[in-house]
Amino acid sequence: MKKDKYIIDAYNVIYAWKKMAFVKDPDFSDIDFAAIVSSFADCISGHVVIVFDGNTYNADDIRSRFTNIKIVFSSKDASADSIIEKMGNQKENNERIIVITSDRIESYIASEKGSQVLSPRFFWDIVSNKRKELDSDIASLKAMKHKKGFTIEDLIDHDL
Repeated sequence: MKKDKYIIDAYNVIYAWKKMAFVKDPDFSDIDFAAIVSSFADCISGHVVIVFDGNTYNADDIRSRFTNIKIVFSSKDASADSIIEKMGNQKENNERIIVITSDRIESYIASEKGSQVLSPRFFWDIVSNKRKELDSDIASLKAMKHKKGFTIEDLIDHDL
């Protein structure tokens, strides 16, 4: 079974989400973005890497808050785009690379290397659907908890 590795062009996606009005908060920050992506990462069976351009004042704070995702900041000598290109070339066996960006050049390079490319819009739809699924699962669990005779055994999926 192939594992997915999502490589996200952070500022490109944040800008696109703001432009498309998915994010209405003018103070939407790197930490807010990482929180959304971290929640998404909890719902999938793959790896997620967020790549930011430049090193911000709160890089260590962001990395320490979200341990289920890898957060990379480019240096003065390298752009986020060049880091994404290198990561796309480091494919492991049975790994599918998925690059999220709207940058045409990055999309072309990633596609040429065999990576799948998702637009920020499509990624937003995936993230939103995962959040809805999670909310639905939580609601179901809460409803089950209030049933008479509920046990922990009721939570186990025996078809797995």
